[in-house]
Amino acid sequence: MLIKIMTVKLHKQNPIRSLFDYSGHFLIPKTFPHMHRYILLLCIFIISGCKKKDDPSPISISDRQLVLNNIGQNVAIRSFLDLQTAANSLRSYANTYIDDSTNMQKLLVLQRRWLDVAVAWKHASLYSFGPIENELLRSKIYTPANITGIESVISQGKPEFDVSYMNTLSPALKGLSAIEYLIYGSRDENNNAVLNSFESGGFQRTAYLRALCIDLLDQANLLMYKWSTGGEGYLTKFVASDGSGRSSSISMVAESMIEFISLIKNERIGGPKGVKNAGVPQPELVDGKYSDESVVLLRAEVQSLHNSFTGVKMGTTAINGINFLLDKAGAKSGDEMLSKKITDLFQSIYSKMEVITVPLSQAVVTRPAQVSELYGEVDKLEVLMKDDMMKNLYLKD
Repeated sequence: MLIKIMTVKLHKQNPIRSLFDYSGHFLIPKTFPHMHRYILLLCIFIISGCKKKDDPSPISISDRQLVLNNIGQNVAIRSFLDLQTAANSLRSYANTYIDDSTNMQKLLVLQRRWLDVAVAWKHASLYSFGPIENELLRSKIYTPANITGIESVISQGKPEFDVSYMNTLSPALKGLSAIEYLIYGSRDENNNAVLNSFESGGFQRTAYLRALCIDLLDQANLLMYKWSTGGEGYLTKFVASDGSGRSSSISMVAESMIEFISLIKNERIGGPKGVKNAGVPQPELVDGKYSDESVVLLRAEVQSLHNSFTGVKMGTTAINGINFLLDKAGAKSGDEMLSKKITDLFQSIYSKMEVITVPLSQAVVTRPAQVSELYGEVDKLEVLMKDDMMKNLYLKD
């Protein structure tokens, strides 16, 4: 806007009109000969206020694209593929076991196959947003089992557990946790009791186990279909959403990581530790309580978080994850690079888990100091991720 400093007469009916000539120039009325200085200052303030001060992110679009492509291809898709492969192996071996359901060695192999699927799911579940979240597929794969309901389903004597019937069941009656209960038994049962339950349960119990494994594979196949370019192609949309807004893919990954670290701290460790129970342990709250594989499953969830941070999944060589973006932003924690501090905390957490050589349900009672040390390190990681990591990703509201 041009400012023409000159004196004019004020318009009697419309004084404001006198401030502008017909060419749009700003004029100074002669009635206020010293006003031009103030008007000039006012205009400077208005103009500077109209200019939005940009605080450009040091993270470029190409940086985000590189990370999204790497995480999508080498972490997310690989995790869903591993889940699909493990679920298929479980379903296949379940048939072998069902043909000889009183064989202890076959039961042990079946349990190992189940654990492979559970670990694969822990690695993949961080990416259960987008179409997976919309269709509640996460709950269909892993929801705490309702063992009373499961026994009720088995005792009904249905001639066939077909797909249409399985689709009517609630998530608490199927999925990984339901299979875990059937092949490991309740917490006070051993493997001999499991073999006896299949022997006494006859066709119904083994048929239900078979149906559960088929349903689990169907869900794993659906997850892969939703993400893969050979299916609905969510991977393409994931990589293309390369902005810095809250609906962008980087934001979704980061938010999922925050949810994950909070889940690990508050539910996986804090719950059994008794954090919300006046310090009194609650071992019944551990994850994988029928299999007693709580520490293995916990490590898998930490590994999933680590995979997203580094952009590296076992068997891959890419190194462009969230850490790459933090380094691009020059993010620091004190005098140390933030990415290194977070990486060091991951290593410390792994070390703390290594010394817990008994199931977590036992450790919270007999080795509380070890659990407390692990909890403390996870708490530090949560703080760094929630505050420092999120701030330095330059995500916009």
